[in-house]
Amino acid sequence: MKRTTKYMSATRFEATDQEIAVCAYCIWEQEGKPEGRALDHWLQAEFQLTASSWHEFLWHEEQRLRPFHTDLVAAELRG
Repeated sequence: MKRTTKYMSATRFEATDQEIAVCAYCIWEQEGKPEGRALDHWLQAEFQLTASSWHEFLWHEEQRLRPFHTDLVAAELRG
């Protein structure tokens, strides 16, 4: 299931098959083009792309919420 956000660079948490295929191919090349590891490379690529998208989404959310957090801390310090 794809999930969208307002951030263009973090529009999904799941990579498309084409993105996974390209990433898996790069991993395969980096590992010396071994045979019989296609599934391993596919799963590794899928994990890397999904984790990267999640990381970017969380970073954007932290930046978006930071002003609210700062205001809350300031209000608590004022008493």
